[in-house]
Formats: sequence, structure tokens, C-alpha cells
Amino acid sequence: MQTTDLKKWVPADKAWESFAQTHSELGIRGNKNSWIHFQRTHAEKLVEADVIRRIAYRGRMLADTSRFEEATFNLLTTGCVNGRGHN
Repeated sequence: MQTTDLKKWVPADKAWESFAQTHSELGIRGNKNSWIHFQRTHAEKLVEADVIRRIAYRGRMLADTSRFEEATFNLLTTGCVNGRGHN
């Protein structure tokens, strides 16, 4: 049986805020409004790649801290989670 490492999952909006601070070159504010826009536009690709997960509590999302930064950077710069062209 596969287990999930619970330590690597954080609220996705906090992972987004950290990503925005780390990657100022992208011009992302990292605030609540930018998170809402980002997740409305790109969340499905990140869910499919199991980088973020929707939880059954108040519609929140969790992000895998070991993969969120790379996947999000690739998605924003290439349009693809894995960074190689189209999904």
C-alpha cells in the first residue's frame, strides 16, 4: 500500500505566495486575487499531474511542496507542467 508523505503538503495558496516571492522575474504578486486567477486557469493541469489536490473541506487545495515550484514554473513559461511543449 502506498502512503502519502503528509509533511510535503501545504495549502496551495501558501505555495503560490512562496512561488511568487521566489520568482519575482515573472511579475506575479502572489496575493489572493492572483492565486484565484491562476487556479481557475491552470489548476486542472496541476491536479492531473498530482501536484495539487482538491480537498473536501471548503474547496481548498493542497500543494506538493517537492513538485509545485518546478511544475508551476514550467506551466507558466511553456504552458506544460513537464516543461516540454504541449500536454
